[in-house]
Amino acid sequence: MENTAPRRAQPVTAVGFMETGGGISFRHNGMNVDMDWGGAAFWNAYIPLAPQVALEILSRDLPGRLTVAFDKCAADGFLAGRGHIHFELLDSRGSLMAQDSRALDLANRRVHDGYFGVAHALHGRGIGRTLMRNQIEFFHACGVRSMDISASARNGGYTWARVGFLPLRHGGLYGDFSRNSAFTQRAWALHPLLDQSSRMVIDRFLKGDDPHDLWAVADLETDIVPVLRAAFNPPQAVGKRSWWQRLCGGKKEVPAEEQALRSHFFEAYTQAARAEKPMKLGRHLLTGESWRAGISFDNPRQMQRVSDYTGGFKYIALN
Repeated sequence: MENTAPRRAQPVTAVGFMETGGGISFRHNGMNVDMDWGGAAFWNAYIPLAPQVALEILSRDLPGRLTVAFDKCAADGFLAGRGHIHFELLDSRGSLMAQDSRALDLANRRVHDGYFGVAHALHGRGIGRTLMRNQIEFFHACGVRSMDISASARNGGYTWARVGFLPLRHGGLYGDFSRNSAFTQRAWALHPLLDQSSRMVIDRFLKGDDPHDLWAVADLETDIVPVLRAAFNPPQAVGKRSWWQRLCGGKKEVPAEEQALRSHFFEAYTQAARAEKPMKLGRHLLTGESWRAGISFDNPRQMQRVSDYTGGFKYIALN
């Protein structure tokens, strides 16, 4: 995959920068890059872009004003290419729209996660996926070959699978999808209630050896509202128990993970009972699941999915 971002023509110096309390700030079209006292040297050593080019890449299609703060670690961190880059997206009133932080390991051409968040009121507007796409293009232009994150238990487990991240393998099933994970327990509990095609998708991931199969799970669009409503209602036949009654059983002592599973489905049912729009199966299975995720910039299949989901790369030419 070819990098099409313009290269830096000459080293970045303090000329053209504004001293700001012991740091250096570069301003471009209402946006700024802040560097600590050694930021310019670090930038010259590891980042082959002029700051204004970096900002053009990072701010593409984003509303508001993007602030990029850049700092490095101590001297040993400089030699190892380690530092941190922080992003804040602000609206016209200065209110925070989104924020992000990444740990840089540029000597090894890797980037690690810090934190990532979009203001709750702005969810669903594509800000997070655009910010992620721009960062991937920026890091790719810097020579980075891989990026890893922690998919949070709230929404990240679903969101990052949709974007194109893959679980990192560390024994057993890929990533954190062990036999006792929330995802696995939910999947097997719902298994008899699902249509055959959905069961096949889930089985392929849980029983297979290809992490790309997680994408098909995230993409499952089966509406589980009618499934859950039926599962909690007893059958008409006398003496028959509902799926929920069978799940709870008659145990006096319930393991913590089983109790958590019951609580999850009861909460999901209460949502389904008043749902006015479909609840997608993929979102239901992966929301609330934490896992370590990664993206390889040398994986064309993965990069194509990221590009398709985030609106298309401009500075990366996909083969």
